[in-house]
Amino acid sequence: MSKPRSDSKLEPYRDELYPRMKDSNESYDSLREWMLKEHGVSTSNAALSGAWQRWAEDEFEHNVLSSKGLAAKVVEEITTGDVETMSAATKAKLTQAAFDLAMKGGSEKIVVKYCTLLHKERQLDLEVQKAMDKVKTAQDKALDLLFADIQGNPEAEQLFCKMREVLTAANEEAANG
Repeated sequence: MSKPRSDSKLEPYRDELYPRMKDSNESYDSLREWMLKEHGVSTSNAALSGAWQRWAEDEFEHNVLSSKGLAAKVVEEITTGDVETMSAATKAKLTQAAFDLAMKGGSEKIVVKYCTLLHKERQLDLEVQKAMDKVKTAQDKALDLLFADIQGNPEAEQLFCKMREVLTAANEEAANG
């Protein structure tokens, strides 16, 4: 027959003892005295340390699982209807941001607002990129027409090449800007 864990007798007092261990700066010696005085339970520092480690791991695991679930739920809610245009990498980044905030104690309401703003930012970035692409396409068409008109004139072609370089640089600066 195996000997029970030394911290197993502390389990019935978990709801009272763990918050006290977590939220105060009490020493194990002080907690041992309190357990004996309040509950008539004699324990050791090693048992308190073992209980603390087990309970902290349980709490961490619970927080990870609940944060993961909240992140998935929030991302699914705010991206409904947008799944076709969203890459897996973008969805993963949004999910990670939601998870990180939830792990830091962010409420569901705050996680939803934060992720909604991130999602809107992503959508605006896509709209800006589309607009920039349209401008570039229109410029390219206009430049092609202009080049067709000046073809054969070496001086005009030289000026055209300089103008195209300036426009290309300006477009790149605006895109990166």
